[in-house]
Amino acid sequence: MDPNQSETNTTVGMTDREIQALTRCYLALLSLFSDLVGIDPMKVSTNLSTRYPRLGSLHVQISEEIRCQESQQVNVEVLTNVQRNVGLMGFINALDECGYKTQATDVLRTFLSPNTNEVIHRSFSGQRPRLNMMANLLKTWVDNPRVKYPHILLRHLGQIWTTDMETEQDFRKKQRLAEECVVIKGAEIDAIAITNDKNIRKNRCFKELSQLIDKTSKPFLSDGLFYGRRALAYAIANRFDKCTNMLQAARLCVAGTSSCYELVTVRNVEVHTRLVMFEKNPTKEERRSLLQWAQIGMDCADMDNSDGDLMWRMSFLRKMVFCLLGLGNRGNVIEDCSVEEADIQTAKQLLEEIKRNLPNLEERRKMFYYHARARIAELRNRSQICENYTRMAIDIALENHFHELVSLSEYLTRVWRLFAI
Repeated sequence: MDPNQSETNTTVGMTDREIQALTRCYLALLSLFSDLVGIDPMKVSTNLSTRYPRLGSLHVQISEEIRCQESQQVNVEVLTNVQRNVGLMGFINALDECGYKTQATDVLRTFLSPNTNEVIHRSFSGQRPRLNMMANLLKTWVDNPRVKYPHILLRHLGQIWTTDMETEQDFRKKQRLAEECVVIKGAEIDAIAITNDKNIRKNRCFKELSQLIDKTSKPFLSDGLFYGRRALAYAIANRFDKCTNMLQAARLCVAGTSSCYELVTVRNVEVHTRLVMFEKNPTKEERRSLLQWAQIGMDCADMDNSDGDLMWRMSFLRKMVFCLLGLGNRGNVIEDCSVEEADIQTAKQLLEEIKRNLPNLEERRKMFYYHARARIAELRNRSQICENYTRMAIDIALENHFHELVSLSEYLTRVWRLFAI
């Protein structure tokens, strides 16, 4: 699937479960469409007709009705025809593209809610526990390394697995090995991404990952991992024009899937990408959207019932805390980012949950925890506490060869200047 192409080949109309989710949001959406400061039906209709040519005649009709000021009829027709002609993810993506990020997130949360009856177990496989365990183990290793370049070791590990896969004659074993190669390759990309390498989008890892996808038993899930990580790579390179398409493609690939490591990973990468984007556009709307996506991710992690659910939950919490405190992905202070008292209080509450689990956390998350504590102390003008926590974070970065050492050292210099220590 090319996320830059028109989605003309997607399934027409919504599934029963999608209709159920839309119905639960219907009155709120109708109210927003009717509100002059809410959703502009013309804007949404234009977006949908561009991506779905079959809606062209409807768009012309809506344009005429808007000109005649038959607004209420327009609102009903937009939602009705969305239900008949567009999948729910297509509608969510249209809202997101038009700038209605909060509304898009609310609809998606409704769809993912356990109260929505049917859960589509597209991801069921006898080897799921093995893949989940492998993915969680590698993520822990990336966040808890004792070597300077973990991605090099992961590349070597991937080469061994790939050789085994290519020489394997049994079809089912070959598929299993291909899926394990996807997990390893994803961990390698993650290990490069945490270095904030702006050329990561050009790395051969992505080509190698794409070549594995068709060899797996569930290519649509592997596609989700591919597009999600591509979105993050473009965000790191400040190519935000590409991010939205990639994130939409990733969401479509995992839509309707029961909780599994691929789904949780796609959610985590989405929030990671949004934090990078938030650095460039630190608005309240972007913050609220990130927080909601992170909550969706934690819901997925809680439903996963795997050994890694705590690890994933802590990962989402960290990104929420950084966003609330005006910190970027590398721990850098985002200039011109408003941090209000309510944001600090919310961040402190989230940090309490992280604190309770601190002994069991990976070193990277401990480092981020201490840095967040330092930032709160800075915002509260408590200079010595701020410096102490910063030094604790720096010590972890030094010991583990974390690239955040640079931004943490810059932050310590900032603290000295700010408080004239």
